[in-house]
Amino acid sequence: MAMKYFVRCVWRALLAVVTALGLMAGSAHAAQNVLILATHETADDAVAANTNVQAEFGAGGASVTYLDTLGTAGAITPATFLTAAGTPYDLVVVMSVYNPIDAGNLSAITTAINSRAANMFAMFIDGCNVCSGNAKMWVPELNKVTAGSMRAGIEYNAFFNSGLNTNSPYASSFAGLNPLAAGYVTLINNVPANNVLYLPDGVIPSAAGSTAFGVFFPATQTGGTSNMGGGACLFGAVDATLMAQQYGANKGKFAPAVLKAAATPDCAFPSVSKAFSPTSVPLGGTSTLTITLSNPRLVAVGGAQVKDLLPAPLTVGGAATTTCAGGALNAPIGGTTVAMTGGQIPAGTATAPGTCTLTVPVLWPNATAGKTACQATAEPQNPVTNLINPAPPANQFSTTAGQMGTVASAKLACNPALPPVPPPQATPVPTLGEWALALLVTMLGLLGWRQRPARQG
Repeated sequence: MAMKYFVRCVWRALLAVVTALGLMAGSAHAAQNVLILATHETADDAVAANTNVQAEFGAGGASVTYLDTLGTAGAITPATFLTAAGTPYDLVVVMSVYNPIDAGNLSAITTAINSRAANMFAMFIDGCNVCSGNAKMWVPELNKVTAGSMRAGIEYNAFFNSGLNTNSPYASSFAGLNPLAAGYVTLINNVPANNVLYLPDGVIPSAAGSTAFGVFFPATQTGGTSNMGGGACLFGAVDATLMAQQYGANKGKFAPAVLKAAATPDCAFPSVSKAFSPTSVPLGGTSTLTITLSNPRLVAVGGAQVKDLLPAPLTVGGAATTTCAGGALNAPIGGTTVAMTGGQIPAGTATAPGTCTLTVPVLWPNATAGKTACQATAEPQNPVTNLINPAPPANQFSTTAGQMGTVASAKLACNPALPPVPPPQATPVPTLGEWALALLVTMLGLLGWRQRPARQG
């Protein structure tokens, strides 16, 4: 009995460990934020595709935001690619079936890829024979992202299984999605061999100029001609049936593969954010500015440099500090620049990025410029906005492993309704006249003591 009880306890303990490990593995993508941009569709299969893609990434543990505004002119702006917390998305999914994508919105997506507004973009732009020509419109945009010379190929109007190109150096994340069920697509010609991820005919490409159903470009190959190596990772397939008629074969495999790719070193990059505390001060008041550097990779990232230019009238109001190992910090009191070079951001974990910070007391001066900026208006507070822009030509944040192009922004307000903080009073220093008078009194006292008459006996 004792032995059976012991075995049962050990078995339960092992189950608990396995369950915990499973939860840890499942939570690896729990923090991922996914934005889905889609065309508004009414056909049953297209509605199913849009519904299924939301369910697929939601079941994969991601936090999903869904917008079906791709066909609405002007709907996609730089702000679209920021979460409610003002941080970049880990993954942006672009989905279209029958209805057309507005050309301006597609151009805005290209700009977002080139500036690395998110870690990764996954494009599912259907190329069926009765679709709106979105696939043919997208391939030129793909060339703007990769500086390539790809072309829209033939329309393949049948269902098929697309095999994974295991020779591609980017195939490992997609090993669980082989083959990828697809159908009624427009193929892409002249794709570099390594970037062919899914094959239309099972033939492993051996050179540039290959035909692909699905493509993958790491961040080192995106960014267009002006920012090569500075863009986002890109997965593209000219098909949406993989989330509609073919969804049964792909269900539960697709989101894990794409989310895994988004978290790899090919796609995950350090980022910068910032905040003031408090966010409102009186004239002469000081707020603490915290600049946070985040690293989603599982290894530490070095060479972190930051250059923050405080907007007028703000100045550095005290000694700045950093928790970034090895960082050389330069933030002179009274100046307007906070700069660090050579910092190291610690490694992240499966559930959270590694972080380090720069902390700076920032003063809203009780002087002419400060008073002018703090004058009452229709609103009770007058914020100034402090920005760190990693993108060229500003280059205010970078690391040896690259960086997200998202601008870090924080606002500080001066509240004229609060009494000003009085400036510190200097300790008075005796003047020459005061010193001379004190010396004279001392000398007279000594002289009087020395000249006292001797007492008579």
